[in-house]
Amino acid sequence: MCPARRQGITLTYITGHAYNYIRNVPFAGSRESISPMFQQQYGLETRLMAGLYGAGAISLVLLTLHVPSVKDDTARRALTYTYAAVFMVAAMAVVGVFRYKYPGYPFGLFFT
Repeated sequence: MCPARRQGITLTYITGHAYNYIRNVPFAGSRESISPMFQQQYGLETRLMAGLYGAGAISLVLLTLHVPSVKDDTARRALTYTYAAVFMVAAMAVVGVFRYKYPGYPFGLFFT
């Protein structure tokens, strides 16, 4: 099996696809894409979270494998900042969704 396909399947199941399949949840709510309750989840929420986890994972892989091979110092610095920013935005979004579902969660990540 192709590594990208394997990683896609892993991300899908980590974010709750099996829960959605077993519970037969709706794809989205009437006005929201993320359920505010912690015991409920929408199908669209699974895909959004998989995208956020995937963006964070891809940015870390590119940061560790691609950046050291760039010869130009300016380009390497720009790529480092870009990939690190993508990772931080994805991590902040994941924590933001978690805090949305669990309002009593006391910790945040920068602006969430």
